[in-house]
Amino acid sequence: MHTQCLVDQEVAALLTKAETRARDLLTSHRQALAQLTAALLEQETVTGDQVRALARASTGTASERSSSTNRVSR
Repeated sequence: MHTQCLVDQEVAALLTKAETRARDLLTSHRQALAQLTAALLEQETVTGDQVRALARASTGTASERSSSTNRVSR
């Protein structure tokens, strides 16, 4: 029982940390997300290159910081 409690606590901590990170990323890229939403509403689909261009154009500093530390693989 004690081990299960420790596992549950660790899982909860990991989930909380992941949620905080996701919220921080979404907040820091809010402008890019708004532009992406508008593009998707207009075109229904966008390419990866279009998404990257929107991110670079709308949030230069946040985008540069993110791209240097968080690579998205396809």
